[in-house]
Amino acid sequence: KGKITYKMGTGRDIIQNNEPVTPWWESDKWWKEFEMIMPDIRYIYFTGGEPLLVPAMGQCLDKLIEGGHAKHIELRYDTNLSVINKKIIDRWKPFKKLWLQVSVDETEERYELIRNPGKYSNFIENLKTLKREGVEIDHLTSCIGIASPYSMKRVMELADYFQTNTYFRFLEGPGWLNVKYLPKNAKREMIRTLTIMKLSAPNHHKNYYQTEINHLRNYMDSVDMRMVHKFVWVMDQLDDLRGLDWKKTLPDVYELLKN
Repeated sequence: KGKITYKMGTGRDIIQNNEPVTPWWESDKWWKEFEMIMPDIRYIYFTGGEPLLVPAMGQCLDKLIEGGHAKHIELRYDTNLSVINKKIIDRWKPFKKLWLQVSVDETEERYELIRNPGKYSNFIENLKTLKREGVEIDHLTSCIGIASPYSMKRVMELADYFQTNTYFRFLEGPGWLNVKYLPKNAKREMIRTLTIMKLSAPNHHKNYYQTEINHLRNYMDSVDMRMVHKFVWVMDQLDDLRGLDWKKTLPDVYELLKN
């Protein structure tokens, strides 16, 4: 009959017109409207924040299952997979189709720096849980930024291991993470490194490397050293708060910026 989009935030930090927005799960109006349109729903896209952390997400699914509507509805999620359990997985089973887009910007200790306080071992165990339960992962999605300029190789190897696909995006904001603001010599060094990676990569990985190379070439003249200095400042501040050392965890990034 048409497409209706609802913004369903997952936190209390949303502000519109200088007023905090009531979380959707605390809005009687939202639940009444949801129940009214349930028979016509064919597709729900949950994003975040982290949708799997919101108990009311499960309540939405319960209402659709109890009303006999689930078999007509496709579900799509953007999730960092920081949590998963059998109760969530069992709720998905009555639905027509499930699309899981799992975000991971890096691996191992790099993951734990970027996704602090997330633990990479927990993330991997959650991927294995999905595998054991027969839940298909549509994509591992990853954002390329100053903190993760060479993450493609590691993320694609992870995707191959779990027999799924990859989808990469270039971070546009915040600006201090945007690779387009790097100086020209840093971009040239990245292009050189990515070209070497591409030469030894499996054929189904090569196009991804070329896409990042093309992106850097397209923005070769878009330099803003204020953003680069802000990246260093923010990372140093986070290290002080967390007791970490980004220069040791991301040595290739540090060398790129230092040079």
